[in-house]
Amino acid sequence: MQKKGKIYDVVISGAGPSGSLLGYLLASSGLDTLIIEKERFPREKICAGGIQHRALSLLPFEIGSAIERTVSGIHFTYRAGSHFFKKYNDPVIYTVRRSVFDNLLAGYAKNAGCNIVFGQKVCGYRACDDCVEINAGSTKYRARILAGADGIRGYVHSRILNGAGINKIIGYEAEMQVGDSSVLTCGRLFSQMDLSESVLLDFGGVKKGYGWIFPKNSSMSAGIGAPAGYAKQAREYFYKFLRLFFNSGNYTEKESFLKHLKIKAHGIPVGSRNTPVCDYRVLTVGDAASIGDGFTGEGLFNCFRSSRIAAVCIENALKNSGFSFEDYHKAVNDEIFPDIEASLAFTKMFYNSPGFFYNLLKSDSPLFESCCRILRGERSYAEVLKKLKTKNIFNAFAKKVK
Repeated sequence: MQKKGKIYDVVISGAGPSGSLLGYLLASSGLDTLIIEKERFPREKICAGGIQHRALSLLPFEIGSAIERTVSGIHFTYRAGSHFFKKYNDPVIYTVRRSVFDNLLAGYAKNAGCNIVFGQKVCGYRACDDCVEINAGSTKYRARILAGADGIRGYVHSRILNGAGINKIIGYEAEMQVGDSSVLTCGRLFSQMDLSESVLLDFGGVKKGYGWIFPKNSSMSAGIGAPAGYAKQAREYFYKFLRLFFNSGNYTEKESFLKHLKIKAHGIPVGSRNTPVCDYRVLTVGDAASIGDGFTGEGLFNCFRSSRIAAVCIENALKNSGFSFEDYHKAVNDEIFPDIEASLAFTKMFYNSPGFFYNLLKSDSPLFESCCRILRGERSYAEVLKKLKTKNIFNAFAKKVK
């Protein structure tokens, strides 16, 4: 129970990556900060567990103990059929177990002086003249500022969004225990595929989406993502995808195969410059701010960016007693949403003819390298789109789709 009369500088709803990083940054600056988390850590989290190199560059601490695989190669398949492999000179993705990774970040926040209460869920709040009154079950808290890091299903996210329309990517995932995860038992195209330092990306199986397999130390995370409107198609293709790449031929019926798996679904919110991300004394970060990548569906890079922006704006708000967070909204619009818009433009171009771009990636090594540089933070979507124009690839694409 909160002490009577106590007002925190900041209460954060959610101890996921965005909430824990924000808690770490604020506590490190000497602010009295509390995170309220509905689960008890460590906890399982639906996620492929892929972290882009550019996302890690935003963390002010080491997370090497949580990394299971360092990825520099990509196996590309088209409708689980034709295949090619390309490798980049430097790491582009790292894989982690989110239960371990999230627990590590929460530990950094706690060690920095951030208070964390597990097993409570923010289920209401009221912004007053001098503070925000926060309900977490039977417990009530007060803070000068409330930060929502509670994801797409969280109360703060839904309250701030207030019915505003956003794009949503639906993802289906399953964790596959395969023993030695350096070798993946595959279907009709391969007998073996080395994924010790590589991931697999499959295009063409679902409209405007893709499938993936990410290696861990003792398992594989398999999944598929597509716009929410294609959820049924994505799920049906995911069955086929799993049967082709794992224990192919051992099951004759979809149900007999799937009963051994726990397929989970989750949503990835992709907003725009008009998407609400804050209100009086309240702001959102991470998925709660609807800042997922429009092409890959990845969220950690923008999640960390939003937390770093929010930390600066929160300190300014407390210093200047101004809690409208117009500066935060402007910074997110200026620094994050342009890249999301470019990712959506890239998505529209790519998925209008995935087979064409699949073959282009196969034959055009500079294009593959440019995409890897996006994952490393050395290029933006806008820069790659500009490069495609200068190489007259758009002309070739236009002829292809006529």
